[in-house]
Amino acid sequence: MQMEKIKVFLVGSQVLYREGMRMSLAKEHDIEVIGETDDGEEALEQMKPLSPDSLLHDPGALLRRAPPGTPDAPHQERSR
Repeated sequence: MQMEKIKVFLVGSQVLYREGMRMSLAKEHDIEVIGETDDGEEALEQMKPLSPDSLLHDPGALLRRAPPGTPDAPHQERSR
């Protein structure tokens, strides 16, 4: 009896992270990496038609990065 593979999507801002995860997961016979990207918003779009079972990401990859000086940018302390 053949079991269905677990479909995993990778999101990582660093290529090294994604390559390492892909290589590690390739050793598992019941896991298949179905997609990857370096951007959280792009990941949401790519994952819709793929329907992954799991999402693996580095902590910074899913944070929205607003351009400096925009209302959504993180507040930064100013030196006096």
